[in-house]
Amino acid sequence: MDDHSTNGFTLIEILIVVVIISIAVTFAALSVGGFIKARRVEMTAKELAALLPLVSQQAILQPAILGLRIESHRYAFYRFVINPNTDKGEWRLISRDLILKPHDLADNVQLSLRLKESVSLLNLTKKNNPQIIFLPSSDNTAFILLITNYNKPPRFQLTGIGNGDFNLKEIP
Repeated sequence: MDDHSTNGFTLIEILIVVVIISIAVTFAALSVGGFIKARRVEMTAKELAALLPLVSQQAILQPAILGLRIESHRYAFYRFVINPNTDKGEWRLISRDLILKPHDLADNVQLSLRLKESVSLLNLTKKNNPQIIFLPSSDNTAFILLITNYNKPPRFQLTGIGNGDFNLKEIP
């Protein structure tokens, strides 16, 4: 008879369990990372949907002509001002306002703008000028803004109708 009894686990058994747990943790971390990236796209879409009516109201209350420049990974607001010395207007970046300061987006979030009409008002065709204009009359440039998880189909569509109304919808 062999009286040799074993208590506990062997080193091989412990290593196998550690490997299985590490694989499970890796898959969990990867799925959470994908969720966080998708959530950033949603938060950007909701942030813009809440911000644009506010900008439209600012244009009415100040009264001022405000503009929004959309680039693929950032957006910035501008104010149209007349230089009293030259009587020429120019767009100036709004950089000190906590809400309207330029916003750089997360790496995976991408914006794509389509204007619904030909825009030549207020030098919009010049480089670095805003593409969307908010007037004191509550009118704005009509547009469609697609918010996308980088290199994937659009997730959200934000539409500016032109009369100060904005509509956000999720694209299935």
